[in-house]
Amino acid sequence: MAFSPDGQLVAGSDGDGVIRIWQARNGKQILSCCEHISWVKSIAFAPINANQSDSQTLASSGEDRIIRLWDVSTGQCYQDFRGHTKWVWAIAFSPDAQLLASASEDETVRLWDVETGDCRQILEGHTGGVCAIAISPDGQTIASGGDDHVLRLWDAETGDCLKILEGHSNRIRSIAFSADGQRIASGGDDAQSKIWDAQSGDCLQTLDCDRRIWSLAFLPRSHTLATGGDDQVIKLWDIQTGYCLKTFQGHGSKVWSIAFSPDGQTIASGSDDQTLKLWEMDTVRCVRTFRGQNNWIWSAVFSPEGSQLASASEDGRVRLWDAATGSCSQTLEGHQGRVWTVAFSPQGQLLASGGDDQTIRLWHLPTGRSLKTLRERSGQIRQVTFSANGRLLATNNGDNTVKLWDVSQLYQSLDAATHRHSAPPSVARLQTLKGHIGRVYAIAFLPGSDRLITGSEDQTVRLWDVLTGECLRIFEGHSRYVFSVAACPVSGAPVSGNPSLIASGSDDQTIRLWNTDTGECLKVLEGQRGWIQTISFSPDGTLLASGSTDETVKLWDVATGDCLRTLEGHKEVRSVSFSPDGLCLATGSEDETIKLWAVQTGACLNTLRADRPYEGMNITGVKGLTEAQRAALFALGAQDFDLL
Repeated sequence: MAFSPDGQLVAGSDGDGVIRIWQARNGKQILSCCEHISWVKSIAFAPINANQSDSQTLASSGEDRIIRLWDVSTGQCYQDFRGHTKWVWAIAFSPDAQLLASASEDETVRLWDVETGDCRQILEGHTGGVCAIAISPDGQTIASGGDDHVLRLWDAETGDCLKILEGHSNRIRSIAFSADGQRIASGGDDAQSKIWDAQSGDCLQTLDCDRRIWSLAFLPRSHTLATGGDDQVIKLWDIQTGYCLKTFQGHGSKVWSIAFSPDGQTIASGSDDQTLKLWEMDTVRCVRTFRGQNNWIWSAVFSPEGSQLASASEDGRVRLWDAATGSCSQTLEGHQGRVWTVAFSPQGQLLASGGDDQTIRLWHLPTGRSLKTLRERSGQIRQVTFSANGRLLATNNGDNTVKLWDVSQLYQSLDAATHRHSAPPSVARLQTLKGHIGRVYAIAFLPGSDRLITGSEDQTVRLWDVLTGECLRIFEGHSRYVFSVAACPVSGAPVSGNPSLIASGSDDQTIRLWNTDTGECLKVLEGQRGWIQTISFSPDGTLLASGSTDETVKLWDVATGDCLRTLEGHKEVRSVSFSPDGLCLATGSEDETIKLWAVQTGACLNTLRADRPYEGMNITGVKGLTEAQRAALFALGAQDFDLL
């Protein structure tokens, strides 16, 4: 999020690829910019200089690797910068608005000519993704930081690395220069903000925060620093003494970004609770809240017998649905933040879920009780899956490893007669699978075996022995991240008689079918125009379903590789799952719905959607609501029948 140079506008971005711009004084949304296809990670207004026209420029970047320049007066994208090969985490304008610096997961910093769109220089030296970027007030120095835990200071003219500042013990998420350019602040996953002398590179002060820092900003014309992060508050610090001067409380989840108004009287904060708040500096009072709302469905899976569906959503809840009626039969609450993934045990007694709160929860389905909570020290739990016998659980928390847990005692602790656990169950960590050189995005057990497959941002699929932890084979061929993997559930799969068939989907827009015995790529399925985020085999192994950011679901003939059917009606598709009889397909999407499809005809049988906070509220004729308030209520489910 960012303030315009005159302080009149506030811009915010989110995971749906949309940038929204509001008037700061009244909260009225005046513009939406919609060309990014996925998460927008950073936005920045261009400084106004003497050679500039009256129109304002906003820059944005994100997961689609593209940096875009927008005319704020029209909402039109008039320039895009392409060259980064992975996510662009952060961008920053030079004071004269002639240069734009970008920091990327591809381990580089790029310097762009704003007028021509040419890449002037590529700054190399970081040994991990670059997550943070800042330019000094005089425009001569660029600071960058990221996964390698160090800050690098660069000469903006020559591209030379001037200094390397060491001291952080984890990823650096945010960097800021003080207004006079004498100090640099940095913060990140080690829950510390460090204050550096910009000339000498010495660390002058360390501010200890409670949890990970996502954003920091200096108060204009001051050495006062604001920080925001996982502790859900904004803190104001005196960097000379290290004392916390003020704490702004009111968000219900992590604070992603903070920015000061040009006059320093207001601070804006954007949070994972789907709100953007404006705070009065003197009184520490929240003076305005811009609300958003989404219940994106990140995962939806059928129960083993097919009578239920479980879903994981943005609002932190796990929901159980009656597959026949489409009604929500139960809501499981306990996660503190987004839930990314759910999985049924093969026997259907247990459900595993994982989310942003760094926990894996194991639920007893007959009662809805949480039996066990497994806590990781960092990261988001992106994947959970059970082995075929239900005794092992594989999980990933956003790093380059997979952890294996023995959950067999959970079954032993369940009293079959009362469906209550009689003693505190024990879950042991058995193994950590290491070998990928990038984040793991997908995991799947091979049926009836002690083998597991993983897909990673290192563009490979790996096959593992879960008992020994040995990597048995590496499958290479994708040219981008591997976001999804699936194992054919039956022997004698219909591709060259291959009994060990797996599939992988990538953001190179292809699906590959592999022979696990030989490592050979048997087929490449092409046709979708976006990232392949999810794939699933039908129970008999004859069909493969895929879901993509192009807002479609495709059904493929595994034997021929032909696309049999394209299902449309969603926004970005995050999850696909076949019913046990193979007749129905469930799909989950960023449009907050689960759709049930007839596999043979492609007809949509039902659409499942959780009620929003004000679902069905009638605000017809209600007086005194501003346009922004009415828009917020509509987004939360309210209705005005005069508009129907």
